[in-house]
Amino acid sequence: MAPTPSSTFNPETAPMFTPSGLGSAYIPNTSALNGNSATTPGMVPGAPQPPLQQVVGQPEEPFYMQTNLYPMNYHLYAPQAPPHIDLNKKANERTVADIFIPDRLREYIQRKNEESLKSISNTQAGLPFHVNQYHSLFPIDQNFDRSVKSFGFVSSVYKCMSNDDGRLYAMRRIEGVPIMSTKVFKKVKRWQQLDCANIVTLREVFTTRSFGDNSLILIYDYYPMSLTLMETHFIKIGNNSLELITEELLWNYLVQLTNAIVSIHSHSLTVSAFDPSKIIVTNKGRIRLSACGIYDIIRSATITKDSPEPDLKEQQQHDIRELGSLILNFARSTAIINESQDGEPKKILEQLKFSQEFKHCVSYLFEEDATLARLQELIAPQLLRISNGLQDSSDYMESWLAREVENARLVRLMTKLESICDRPERGSDGAWSETGERYPVKLFKDYVFHQVNESGHPVVDLTHVVNCLNKLDAGSEETLLLVSPDETTCLIMSYRNLKQLVDKSFSQLTGA
Repeated sequence: MAPTPSSTFNPETAPMFTPSGLGSAYIPNTSALNGNSATTPGMVPGAPQPPLQQVVGQPEEPFYMQTNLYPMNYHLYAPQAPPHIDLNKKANERTVADIFIPDRLREYIQRKNEESLKSISNTQAGLPFHVNQYHSLFPIDQNFDRSVKSFGFVSSVYKCMSNDDGRLYAMRRIEGVPIMSTKVFKKVKRWQQLDCANIVTLREVFTTRSFGDNSLILIYDYYPMSLTLMETHFIKIGNNSLELITEELLWNYLVQLTNAIVSIHSHSLTVSAFDPSKIIVTNKGRIRLSACGIYDIIRSATITKDSPEPDLKEQQQHDIRELGSLILNFARSTAIINESQDGEPKKILEQLKFSQEFKHCVSYLFEEDATLARLQELIAPQLLRISNGLQDSSDYMESWLAREVENARLVRLMTKLESICDRPERGSDGAWSETGERYPVKLFKDYVFHQVNESGHPVVDLTHVVNCLNKLDAGSEETLLLVSPDETTCLIMSYRNLKQLVDKSFSQLTGA
């Protein structure tokens, strides 16, 4: 039995995973969708949608956010220069912020990395230590309720790591599916062969008793910090702001989902359901179909001998209508719709303030003879705009990547310098003495990092550090004057000779 919200959670006695520390305000919602999302009644495709975008729930902070006792500080960097500094800069002048990627982009990537590294005690979570070759399971559901609404069976999602390749994956567990034969997996190979940018790739499917029951396990690619469409637009999670639904955004979703459905149908497969709680947003405006292949397995496992084999063309036609229902439901959430018109897509669209092109395209999805070929023709004018946006985004990321590409090289060089200099355990080794072959390296390190001005105060100049390290790594023929701290020794050396000394000393240190 799960502990009450006011009781103390004891991981040793708890028979199953139950979130703790939620406080007395937490009330379980047994009607919420399972998986890596949360939802409310009436927010499924084909069902009446609530008017306007709104926050339908403010869940408590997820329990696993408290497992990190030392949260990462994202601001331990040089702060951005004040606005008046940027305004008064000359064309050739740079600040520290100009050398590295923007703070927001850096923090976003760091948060993704932190999300990937989250862990929890197996004993506390009531999870097995390993499931086949997968271990370090971590719940990534945004809510703590489990429901059979999505697939007809209780399901849950975990982040896990593979012993085979050391990569992170998303593990979806379906409980109690009556798998009686390997024939139910006959379509799995086709799902694994799908290579589409808008589909979360299915990697492996198997059954296990590691959870104490007969569970169906599906392994997918893992995307940290991904939210579902429901969470992105309707359910506020933590401090995330809800994203406004616009016609431009819906065109973007329609194009990406069309790409996914075309790829799926080309492999003689079907989506079966466009559930907004199973479509994830992995980046700004970037969506992917998740939980693919589950409906095929469940349908094969629960079909009876007397049940007719579903017709592939009818199922694929159903996919087109389901796509239309998803887009229509999101569009109608932006306005108050006359409920008497419910169920009539064209009449509903007439009440929305969208372009005629958009209304015509969505209406076409509900026609009996709708085809993907014609749908692609209707969305063709939007492809150039979306393609242009994707290329702009790629150029933006590449431009900042170009500024950071040298960082790893400089870090390796600094590691060599720190490994060579100031090694007390080598003090008795005359061949390693810093007064000998290593002495120019020590003086160079002081020249780069320990400069002082006429008053004896430290001089910290990042441009000087980066320039010197770049010249050393390149082995420039440029010479420099190295002076000892007591000013009794002066050496004139080239960066090329210094580079040779550094490489030779590091090779001796590593025994290479």
